[in-house]
Amino acid sequence: NDEDGIGVTSGGVQCVLCPPGRFSSESGQGSCVACEAGSASGAGAAACTACDPGTYASTKAMETCTSCLAGRHAATSGAVNCDGCAPGTSAPAGSAACDER
Repeated sequence: NDEDGIGVTSGGVQCVLCPPGRFSSESGQGSCVACEAGSASGAGAAACTACDPGTYASTKAMETCTSCLAGRHAATSGAVNCDGCAPGTSAPAGSAACDER
């Protein structure tokens, strides 16, 4: 019996946990689906979670979101990259916004 967060391996009959970066939202689903860029999931997830502001996931099937480097920011959730701060502003790592220096 398949449960949320569990998919059936290709050609298999046994349900297994979806690997990190993939999910299974429906019982009985035949495979795990990759999380879209801008989101991530741990093993056995029933859904992907959008990256928090200050973090990003640039590719599909990410286990965790990555913090923006110092001098860069991601203002919204679900970011696929971090934007550079404008001249005269700065931001520590993992920032959602840049501040005036």
